Amino acid sequence: MNEVLTLAKTLLGQEMIWDIANFIQEYITVHNNVSKTNASSFHETMQARRDADAKVHSLNFHLLIFLSRIFLRSSFSLMTTLFKIFS
Repeated sequence: MNEVLTLAKTLLGQEMIWDIANFIQEYITVHNNVSKTNASSFHETMQARRDADAKVHSLNFHLLIFLSRIFLRSSFSLMTTLFKIFS
């Protein structure tokens, strides 16, 4: 998450949503490993998968909130600038 925040700060004032989305996609591709569990039963394997999915869902939710905040700040900044120009 710190890497995304650092990237967002370096791209501030630019069209950055695409760059951040690509960065996150590359990060997920590199770090997305098939879980290697020593589960002794199908039930344990299924439970481990559910836990992993819940964690990913939580991370995705927080990432969506983070990107929404960046977008809203950028939009507000643009609107403020346009207001100053045209007023």
